[in-house]
Amino acid sequence: MNAQVDGNTTLTSQQSTINYAEKANNSQLVSYTKGTAPINIAMFQDMPLGQDITPLILTEVPADTSIDTLVEAQLKAGKHLVFQNEIFVNGAETIVAGFR
Repeated sequence: MNAQVDGNTTLTSQQSTINYAEKANNSQLVSYTKGTAPINIAMFQDMPLGQDITPLILTEVPADTSIDTLVEAQLKAGKHLVFQNEIFVNGAETIVAGFR
């Protein structure tokens, strides 16, 4: 299943939208990319009924920060990298990492 997410919204809003869609559709995000401005495309995979879906955490990757630094911090918190892509956030192209 694919869904469009409004790229004019905040990262927190997009995270909430994706987490809601996962729970409502018993699915899990497998890809998140920018589409035609300002739309982002979320691709979901169906999950077995009753399987626990850990909430997705979206984090902006600042230009002066290595993704490795973010991944290391999230690994210490028990989270793993799901994706790192440029998407629209507040209408601007932004590099974002998703952790679960």
